[in-house]
Amino acid sequence: MQRTRAAWLLIVLAVTACTSVDSTQHCVLTRYGKVIDSKMGTGLNWSPLADATCFTMTEKNYPATAEVSGRSGKEVISAQTRDPITVEGDVAITYRYDPSTIVKV
Repeated sequence: MQRTRAAWLLIVLAVTACTSVDSTQHCVLTRYGKVIDSKMGTGLNWSPLADATCFTMTEKNYPATAEVSGRSGKEVISAQTRDPITVEGDVAITYRYDPSTIVKV
């Protein structure tokens, strides 16, 4: 009984010290501020006493197109021309991280 408890405790501790990395992520493993692994492998990685900082490599849109609390999800800028005509335009930004610069965290 005592051995099974100890075995379960070791299993739980081993699993909680793991980090899951998706194939669309770039994760950097750091321990006490120093980079240990500049690119963690995809899947479950054992990372005791370390922090994983993950960046998604998929493109992101700003602002999000979903309607949030009554707002349309667009960033609208209005301006007035010399003759009093008001024009409006929406601004959208698409960005993603460059994997070659992620080690400069």
